[in-house]
Formats: sequence, structure tokens, C-alpha cells
Amino acid sequence: MGAVRRPHLRKPAPAAGAARAPAASSSAAISDANPDGLEWRAPYWYAVFYDAAGARQRRSTRCRLEDADRALALRAQWEADARDPHHRAAATTLRDVLSRFVSGRDALVTQGKRSAATIRYYLQKAGVLRGFFERDANDDRNEGLFAVADLTTSHIDGYIDTRRNDGVDDTSIKKELAVLRAGLKAAKRRGEFSGDLDVLFTLPDDFDPKYRPRKRVLTRDQLGELIARLPANRAAQVTFIVATSCELGALLRARPEDVVRGAKKQIVEVHIRGTKRETRDRHVPIVTDDQIALMRFTMQHADGTEGLLFGPWSNIRRDLVDAVAEINEAYVAEGSNKPLLPRISPNDLRRTAGSWLRAEGIALDHIAKVMGHRTSKMVELVYGQLTTAELGNLMRRSVGKAPSTNLRSAAKATGRAGSSKAMPKQTASGMRLSARPATRPRNPAPKIRVSTKTLPDKLDSTGRFGPSGRRLAARKQPIFVPRGGIEPSTRGFSIRCSTN
Repeated sequence: MGAVRRPHLRKPAPAAGAARAPAASSSAAISDANPDGLEWRAPYWYAVFYDAAGARQRRSTRCRLEDADRALALRAQWEADARDPHHRAAATTLRDVLSRFVSGRDALVTQGKRSAATIRYYLQKAGVLRGFFERDANDDRNEGLFAVADLTTSHIDGYIDTRRNDGVDDTSIKKELAVLRAGLKAAKRRGEFSGDLDVLFTLPDDFDPKYRPRKRVLTRDQLGELIARLPANRAAQVTFIVATSCELGALLRARPEDVVRGAKKQIVEVHIRGTKRETRDRHVPIVTDDQIALMRFTMQHADGTEGLLFGPWSNIRRDLVDAVAEINEAYVAEGSNKPLLPRISPNDLRRTAGSWLRAEGIALDHIAKVMGHRTSKMVELVYGQLTTAELGNLMRRSVGKAPSTNLRSAAKATGRAGSSKAMPKQTASGMRLSARPATRPRNPAPKIRVSTKTLPDKLDSTGRFGPSGRRLAARKQPIFVPRGGIEPSTRGFSIRCSTN
């Protein structure tokens, strides 16, 4: 992304007859030759002016002795801004507004009050906004910038229409406009914007930003397929997320001593070093059979160094997408009737963890504590997704009936599993992660069948495990389940911050 630099004034060419501060050998001599409105305080010129209330102001221009002309120009600008707030607002650009807004949020990261991921979120949204309003901007020359004083409801409506045409849903557009409004609100407080925010952000009647939570959750069989497509050290990080509901940032901070063992060296809890809010720094009990099996696999294959449980995985999102594409390509090649896997992100693995816990009958408020939420609302709306079959089994338990094992119709109806075998029985058997030979068949397009009871845990010479021992040939168009919307690539926006 293109870097946004702080605006600066270039040194103008000396005009004929322009007043210059003489090079003097003493402070007294310089003081006698001070241009009107400037004071010399080594090593910079200071501007002296009066605001609208008649109060005397003194401000460093950060201009050195030979740059008196530039210091005079700055003083004139500051004096005009101080005496006429509308002059200052007219000169404020969208770049200035967003840069200062993100800088303020970055200060909260430095104080430990916000996560670094929050800054990345604001930078991404700010980049989208600049891509629309300042698409032709040249930050080095301060050209093509959008003056926020010119912002009207027509611009907001045009932005919404453009983003909709790009395939973005109203929920994402609302988040982008929220960043714009927050930046303008801060600018108004500083006297850099004088518009009416309530009028500007009166959105069209057809704007529907209703929150629609994603429902991407893996079954145990699908998780097994995914693990079989990843190197063992990467698969260990996937199983750690599903076992503990760990968020991505906390995954990178996990340490071996965070895994607490009890009697017979059984893993009993894991410390998750979350930072987004106080509740994210938590201890997760390892209770269910799924958690125990997944953590056993994790500890067997974790390869961290320098005191960390895991090694770096900078391309986790891309690698998960590639693995899902390979699984879907294999399904198509073998003519399988299994539904294609959707795109999977680290947050989808976290949602899988919450859904599995809820399917076990664990109370929502307990799951919320495991996931680091203050209340159970997010678990109920987002992270505790249940299939019809899982809901039915929970209802049977509540009335004292045995869980059903005939889940074929529910599996087909929900698309959460490929067959009745893929849908696990709701018993205490849990998931077994046992070794599987890594062999290379002669068939260049092997059939891949991974059951929940035979997940491989050995690497072959290629660094991947599974019956093929290698990736399938990449296709130009990977096969995925369609999703609701996309974020088109935009020109960038960045500032220096603590996360860089």
C-alpha cells in the first residue's frame, strides 16, 4: 500500500528582494534582525501571532536559520487558521482526517488499550475510503487530495453505489462509513471540519446493513481433511485453535508453559494470551474428548523456538484457502457427492470451536468465557452455530432420551457433512488422531478419503502428509463455495505506527 506522508511545505525558491535573516554570530545579533512575527530560539524560528480572542500564540516552525521565508509562510497560515476557523476547515483533506484518526488509535495500542489488529482494521478501511475519494492523489506533491469541507450527501450516496457495484454488502459499507464518520467527528472537535454529521450520514432508505453472521463451521470429518492437507507443524496450529478457540494474535504468543498438565500428564487447561480486551487473556479448560485429542496432536507436532509454542505462519489465510481448494478439487476429480468446503479463515476455526462446545451441551455463558467474550450474545449469534441434527440431540438429552445416530438427512440438509458417516455420533468417543502411513500411489490424481478415526500425523519427504504425499496441480480457478461479498483491491493507506 502507498504510504501516506505527513504534509510538509517545500522550501520555496528565494524571491527577488526577499527578506532574509542575516547569518549572525550571536543570539543578540539574530534577535535584532528578527523578521516581523518570528522569534529565533536556537535551533528553530518560532512564529508569534494572535488568535481570534486576541491571545498571543507562539509555535515552533521547525525551520532553521536559513529558512526564514518558509517560517514566515507557516506563520501566515497558522494566523489565518487561528483567526478564521472556516479557513482551517477548508484546507483539511481526507488524508489529514484519516491519518490523524488512525494515529490517535495507534496511541491506544501503545498504551495497551487496543489490539494491533484494530489498527490494521482501521488502515484497511481508510485505504478503501481514500481509494474512492482520492484515487488520483499524489501524497508527495499534495495533489489530488479531497477537501472534507466539500463533502456532501451526494458523495456518500455515490460511495455506497460504487461499493455495491463492487460486490460489497451493506454491512461492510457501514463499517467503512463508520471510520469516516469517526474521523470527521474528531476533526470537528479540532476545528478542522464544520459540516453537519447527522445530515451527511443520513443514509438511503434502501441501505440495509443488517448484521448477518457467517455460518462457516467444519465438521470433524472436514477438519480431518483439512489437517491432512497441511504440514504437521501447521496442522498443530489449526488443532490448537479448534481445541481452545484461540484467536490468531494469541496463537502467535502461545508458549509451552501455557499448557498446564495435571495427573498422569493429562492436559487440563491452556492459557490464552489474548490482548483485545481484558477478557481475552483467559485460561481455557480442556474437558471434552475432542479438546483432549486435538491438544494431544498439537503438542506432538508443535515446532516453536525461542520460548514460543509455534513457529511463525505468516501466510495462514492463504495456506488455508489453498488447502480447501485442493480438497474441493479432489472431490470433483473423484466424483464425490460430498459438498464442497467453503473458504476457511482462522476465525472460522474459532467458530468451529464454539459450535462444537455448544453441540456438547455446554452452557452459552461458559462458552463465552472460553472464547473471551464478556457476555454470551456473540456465542448465541455467531460462534455457537448448530445443525438441525445437533439441535435435535441437545433436545433429546434435555428430555432424557438417547442421542440419535441417524443423522443422514440432517447432514444433507445443512451441508455440514458429506454423508451419515461424516457426521459424528454425539457420544463421548470424541476424535482420534492416529498415525496414517504417508505413501505415494502411482495414480497422479489419487482418491483421498480421510475418516475421523484415521488422521495422519507423519510427514513424507515433501513436507506434507496424506496419501498422495504432494499437492494436487493448482488450477487457475480454485473451487470454493460462493460467499456473500468481496473486498476489492484498493490503493493503500498507511502511517507510521507501533505495529510497523
